[in-house]
Amino acid sequence: MELQKLLKRLKNLDNNVDNAYKKDIKQVIETILKDYDVFYKNTSDKVSLDEFNDIFTEQEIPICLGISKNGNKCCRKPQLYSDYCKIHFYLEFNKKLNEKLSFKSNENNIIIINENNEKTNMEKTNMEKIFIKDSFYYKDNHFIYDVSDLNKVGYIENEEFFLTDDPFILGIESN
Repeated sequence: MELQKLLKRLKNLDNNVDNAYKKDIKQVIETILKDYDVFYKNTSDKVSLDEFNDIFTEQEIPICLGISKNGNKCCRKPQLYSDYCKIHFYLEFNKKLNEKLSFKSNENNIIIINENNEKTNMEKTNMEKIFIKDSFYYKDNHFIYDVSDLNKVGYIENEEFFLTDDPFILGIESN
């Protein structure tokens, strides 16, 4: 027990020394500015204590609000104008997209992508079997499909094959 306490104190030693240096320097600057008139070089403008306070205030580094599958808090930086990192932002978007797809509405302002199940209309006989990156896939004119469940796993552009799980690319069919 005593060894654990000692190890914890040693781990925090860097922060304690850093904070002590900052506190001492701040007190020295405050004392100098209170006791003496300090001017900018070659001017008659006084130096104020407010200019030094910005140096000593620590800004909080924002971190993602997401939580991983094992329950740990994410430690990545969030994206600009968001509380989530790129991965958790995508997972949240994907979750909302799936909720929207499963929700059928007659309202005109809600757009539902792939409302009917396209897998029932597809037949394996109309598709060609291809080999990409150590796996077999089916392809039609626009998309690449998984062999086992005929889910879209990629797209075809200029006779090149691209595997992706991006819902924007896979949900929009080109005519």
